[in-house]
Formats: sequence, structure tokens, C-alpha cells
Amino acid sequence: RAFDGLAVLAANRDFEAGRYHEAVAAYMEAGLDSFDGVTSYDLANAFMEMGEFTSAEPLFQAAKDSPEARVVASAWHNLGAALFDLDRFEEAAQAFRSSLEVLPGRLETIRAYELSLEAVKPTLSGGAVERSRAIIGGTGGEASFFSLSRKADRATFVSGSVTAYRGVDH
Repeated sequence: RAFDGLAVLAANRDFEAGRYHEAVAAYMEAGLDSFDGVTSYDLANAFMEMGEFTSAEPLFQAAKDSPEARVVASAWHNLGAALFDLDRFEEAAQAFRSSLEVLPGRLETIRAYELSLEAVKPTLSGGAVERSRAIIGGTGGEASFFSLSRKADRATFVSGSVTAYRGVDH
């Protein structure tokens, strides 16, 4: 277990330095079942940094089995962000909603959920739009959504995980 922790710390350093291939190798060395889904979550994020959604998606799914609510909510959130970047807005909205069901009140997830709903809005039948219960610059329940000004605003990945072996929080 200590060796796995060292491998994760090395992977975190590689990830922070932008050496994603090395980070992937180190996360895999630690093992996907390590640390209650955190390694799967970290590995999925490394694959996403390399633009490998096909490899990341099942790892986000695996991380959602973690007993740690923060890891599960972050996996749902980051899956939603990846789906949003792929213009799969309805699936993204569902993923963000699932994240909020696990860990309510995260502002970045609320924002991402509302952006997804806004992107889906023209395809909803009857003009029905789910309204936010969050209070962000209003009294809650408004149909005012954030606008996308640049692509960097679209995929708001949630960083970090929750083990003693994390080291650098990415």
C-alpha cells in the first residue's frame, strides 16, 4: 500500500508537470482499485488532458463506485465537462445533475449544469426549461443562465481527490 501511495505521488507530480503519459503509467502502476476509486478518477483526468475521452469515460464510471462522496461527485462532474466539450449536452446535463445529487451546492457544478441546460434548451419539447434552485446573483429559480464566452469556460474540471496520498492537488 505504501508503494502504491508513492506511485500516486509520482503520478501527481508528472500530471502537474504536464507529463501525462508518465502520469498514466504511474497511476496504472498503483492499480485502479487503489484508494477507493481515486486512482481511477486521477487516471481519467490524465486521459482527458491527453484528449482521450474513450479511455477516460470507463474510468470516470469506475470512480463513481467510490465510497467517498467527493470522488463520486467529481467523477460525475468531470464526465459532464467532457461530454459538454463533445457537444453531448443532454448527457452532460444528466452527469452534472448526478454530481449535484451526490454533493449539492457546488457552485462550479451548478454553473456547468445550467450551461448544459441552456445548450439543450432549443431541443426541449414545449419550451420547458428546468430552473435552478440555486441562488446565484438572484433569488433562485430564475431561468437566467450563464453564457459561454470562450471554450475555456466550457469544461470546468473539478480538481483533487481525498486521500492522504494525494500530495499535489490537481
